[in-house]
Amino acid sequence: MSVEVVSSTGSAGRRCEICGSPPQAGCGTCARRSRDRRRGEALQLVRSGTTLRRAAREAGVDREALRRALTGDQADETISNGPLRLAVEHAMRRGGLSLSEIARRADPPFGDATQVARLIGRIRTPRCRRGERFYPPRYRTEISVDDAVRVARAAGIDPIDIEGL
Repeated sequence: MSVEVVSSTGSAGRRCEICGSPPQAGCGTCARRSRDRRRGEALQLVRSGTTLRRAAREAGVDREALRRALTGDQADETISNGPLRLAVEHAMRRGGLSLSEIARRADPPFGDATQVARLIGRIRTPRCRRGERFYPPRYRTEISVDDAVRVARAAGIDPIDIEGL
């Protein structure tokens, strides 16, 4: 859903109708569209006879996400966050990264370091109330595959090295 915008100089360029910036330059909508476009390209490559591994590498998408898109298998949308947490902590020690830096490097970026820490199960979720029910703080034990890939790539970890991805 990008629109053509004619600048004052008369040159036309594509712009996101949500954020107004060139595609893939800023907003989460642009990033999601880019990821969906790359996944679509990878699906076309696989359907034309390219191997799953090569199509994923050429299009820059996660191989398991591509496999699930081909088979229609959406049951595996979450994985255990334990292996990811260990890999992220190792990358932080090795590379001198902080959770804030990982949150900024993610594509699209996470809100803050606390969000990343909660996703990987490093700190507890806040106590919350929904209607008349209260939910106690807890450590998350699962993470969505898409978030796991974003965190892994932001930490400089190849998603293939994480168990379940």
